[in-house]
Amino acid sequence: MPAATFPTVLHLLRPAQGGMRELVRALLLAAPVGVPPLLCAPAETLEAFADAVPDSRRLPLPMLAAPHQQIAGGQVAARFAKKQGADLLHGHGLRFAPLFASASVASGLPLVVSLHNLVPPDMNGLQKAAAGAALSRATRIIAVSDAVAKSAATVAPASRIETIPNGIETARFAIADAAKREQVRESLGVVGDAPVIVCLSRLSPEKDVTNLLEAFALVLPDFPDARLFIAGDGKLRPTLQWHIELLGIGDSAHLLGSLHREAVADLLHASDIFALSSREEGLSLAVLEAMAAGLPVVATRVGGLPEAVAENVTGYLAPPQNPQAFAAQLTRLLGDTEARTRMGDAGRAHVRERFTQERMIAQTFGVYERAMRH
Repeated sequence: MPAATFPTVLHLLRPAQGGMRELVRALLLAAPVGVPPLLCAPAETLEAFADAVPDSRRLPLPMLAAPHQQIAGGQVAARFAKKQGADLLHGHGLRFAPLFASASVASGLPLVVSLHNLVPPDMNGLQKAAAGAALSRATRIIAVSDAVAKSAATVAPASRIETIPNGIETARFAIADAAKREQVRESLGVVGDAPVIVCLSRLSPEKDVTNLLEAFALVLPDFPDARLFIAGDGKLRPTLQWHIELLGIGDSAHLLGSLHREAVADLLHASDIFALSSREEGLSLAVLEAMAAGLPVVATRVGGLPEAVAENVTGYLAPPQNPQAFAAQLTRLLGDTEARTRMGDAGRAHVRERFTQERMIAQTFGVYERAMRH
């Protein structure tokens, strides 16, 4: 879409980490030259977008929990949108839907909403009704996976929902340097050809890293030289470190904390298997990044993960909250280097075919174009 016809889009964002944050950054950076990127979000979230949005184009919002607070916040966002010459609002996440709707009503601008996760299981009937009423203002609702689309249909009209899968910069993960692999493995204390399992994840309840730790403890007797590295941070880090010590796997399992974006590819290329044991998931960018780096995946059969991980082709799936089943799938891959190579190659091809950032951006921009014509 040429810049002359591309709408100026104001992104409205709740507190965000992980996939949501990366997707919004990609959309902001992809706007044509001459079209200003605009963003409203809580102050701590804005800090993560310093490379994508100039200060003059950002509006900090306070933490807004109650619907009446969000309605007031939406009116503030509407004034910012008018001042900046916005043509379209793009809201992200279900919990802030009242804010998005309020901003759209107050500004008179069309609204697109992206849902990055399943409808939260802790939302009560009143909250779902409020979210549904707010989403009724949206011209289109984007779901990042078919599983999210199906979940969203419980609170919004299915006719307005379309799936645009998450996408990643495949080029960031394409080139594996053998010397760099050995350097990273050595820095991690990995000896020789010891198999490395890696997990990129927030340390939050829905990611259920405890399940992965317990599965890994079951694997170690058969593969005592295996190592597990978990990159990411969150409020559960002290609890998970305690759990590692309780399981007696402190010499083999390690929490690395948050990594810079450029270090993620190096860690993936230094590893042999990617593991994610979430109990809830929209569509994990970390899984896509691992597949783009040529890693086979063991993941739980939840949310959009089966749409990314093709069973017995790019990896294995296990039921959630079942460390014995997860351990069995890890054991299959640890004992079969040929399968790891075959699945890694298939995963790389699968991501390039379906989950590129370019494809995600083009499809989202197509939604913008249709919303402006609505």
